[in-house]
Amino acid sequence: MFHFDLFNVKIKIETIENEMAREDFWDDPEKSQEEMKALKGLKDKVASFEQLSEAYDDVQTMISIAEEEDDDSLVEEIKSMAEHFF
Repeated sequence: MFHFDLFNVKIKIETIENEMAREDFWDDPEKSQEEMKALKGLKDKVASFEQLSEAYDDVQTMISIAEEEDDDSLVEEIKSMAEHFF
């Protein structure tokens, strides 16, 4: 099972951004490029995680609505929304 540690990833992003604010950050172009690449990768992972989390919440909401209203017509829409997770 995959575990994504959002808290620590966000801390790493903040750490890199703080390093970038230092005056000497760009003194080593190779290292600064590596850090920029790492930062982009981490931000991309956070964005993907947040998109999946939002999609999951949307599916859960639709399931709740379908159950509360006893509305079987929402089943196909819920299945379509849930395809993001398979």
